[in-house]
Amino acid sequence: MRAFTAFEIPDELKSKLSKIIEQKESQLTGVKWVEKENLHITCKFLGEVSESQLKELISELEKNLRKGISIRVKITGFGAFPDFRRPRVLWLGVEGEKEKLVKVWEEVEKAASKLKIGERERNYIPHLTIGRVKIPLSVEKNFIDFSSEEIHISNLTLFQSTLTPSGPIYRKIKEIPL
Repeated sequence: MRAFTAFEIPDELKSKLSKIIEQKESQLTGVKWVEKENLHITCKFLGEVSESQLKELISELEKNLRKGISIRVKITGFGAFPDFRRPRVLWLGVEGEKEKLVKVWEEVEKAASKLKIGERERNYIPHLTIGRVKIPLSVEKNFIDFSSEEIHISNLTLFQSTLTPSGPIYRKIKEIPL
């Protein structure tokens, strides 16, 4: 199955972000915007994993992450990968206790590497993907100006991702307390 890890955000914040996306989608064509229910802070894309790899990964993460922490962050700032002149992914940034998100990502990266799951990543930029660019375009750095209230993250969620012609469908597999 195709899987990834992410930090979920509150429904209230998803609603606010969804309204912003609705306002912006007519101003920028050629972008596949993320649906409200699929909004999350990306941690690590795992790719195709077997049932046994998934069980081992969950076991490894449960063992290494259970520290009873809550990470305080805000969703703020607008960005693009690789850059604004040739964007492929449009995202909102994360501010606050980012170093704690990085520590969680490092644990996921370590466990995935040990189990030979996913591609090795050099660094982690906490972000919330809002759109994927389908045709060449450029976008202004101030296209979206948004800053959320502080949110608290206390779980890492493992998702299954099923690709369909109308977009991906995400199914929650497991919430792992931090």
